[in-house]
Amino acid sequence: MSRNVANRGEEAVCLVCGGDASGFRCGVSSCRACAAFFRRSLEKGHQYKCQRVTYDCDVSKNVRDLCKYCRYKKCREVGMMVSARKTDPSEPSISVLNSFGEELRDCLPEVVVEDYNFKMDTNSQMQRVVNALQDDPFGNDTQETSLQALLRAYQNMVPGGKPVHVQIIYTVSYRGYVQNLHEQMERIAKWAIHCREFAHLPIEDKRKIYCNSWHALYAIERCARTVEFMGPDTPARTFLLTDSTACDLFNYEFSMPEVESAKLSHIVKHFEPFCIFVLENLIVPMRDLNLTTFEIVYLCMYKLWNIKKVRGLHTKTYTVATKALDDASDELHEYYINELRITNYASRLAAILKLIDGLDCIFRCRSEILLTADLCKVYNGIYGESEFRDYARNIT
Repeated sequence: MSRNVANRGEEAVCLVCGGDASGFRCGVSSCRACAAFFRRSLEKGHQYKCQRVTYDCDVSKNVRDLCKYCRYKKCREVGMMVSARKTDPSEPSISVLNSFGEELRDCLPEVVVEDYNFKMDTNSQMQRVVNALQDDPFGNDTQETSLQALLRAYQNMVPGGKPVHVQIIYTVSYRGYVQNLHEQMERIAKWAIHCREFAHLPIEDKRKIYCNSWHALYAIERCARTVEFMGPDTPARTFLLTDSTACDLFNYEFSMPEVESAKLSHIVKHFEPFCIFVLENLIVPMRDLNLTTFEIVYLCMYKLWNIKKVRGLHTKTYTVATKALDDASDELHEYYINELRITNYASRLAAILKLIDGLDCIFRCRSEILLTADLCKVYNGIYGESEFRDYARNIT
């Protein structure tokens, strides 16, 4: 039977549980119970875990104590989907798109695949980052503090501002994904350079600090933009890729014409525990805190200057970092007291800074998964001899 209705007569069955179908629901032949379960899972953003840790449980109609993880997985596999409807004219509309994404540049990065090795040269990309880090956006008469300048840069970070339409995608071009990540890297460099203290550091220190922080800044910014662009009721498993396309972290696939789809699916499956880690340690905690834009920028600035473990910097740079964070903390205090009217904010600030610990755990998890992917001959990224080739440890 195909993903669509094979027979709408007496023989029509639910493609999820195998029971009698009650019609064409969520895009496929389905019973009411499975369709309702799928809608609830999306609307509530439920994060299920496989009860038996097999990830292939029987979800037939007559099975007792159905595994919700495998049931939801089966819903996706047979092609169920729900298009979100625009209910608030101030929010962007959301629709489903099969693949990613017309807005990417025509010239995508070259990726050579040999067995499980994905090879690409990052020299030109990293040179663009270096060029951005060498810029100095400050005039002599600016009265902005660094936190104020970074706040303004964050608000102007997205060309054209908030999109009017966001598309949900389920197939992601691997080259398109890498190209978009490169563009985000340049944005982050251009954002960071608006911090006066950072802009005036020696270029070799800026490079090291950037490489230490860009991946975390990318994660924070994209998580925040997902809620900003798609609304607070968007399922937590939704992640904004470009400014107008998003994916379900647990229901997408990579595509490369010259690579077997089974190989790419195996890669996605191998990295699924990492997606769970991101969800539990960053996305959900950020949403629970309902951060303001000011708090998001403070968190990014804190991560930028959290350089105690970065080796080889000039001694003065560590002193500059300490003062920059002290000044930003004073501004945050004034923000809580004067704007939010919160006098006892210690527990909230502790929860915000705990996100940094969560990010550290996330990228330790990623390093371990990359290692096992190489050992199991699932995936190995080879990124040339770029001075910053280690940045690629943070690319799936």
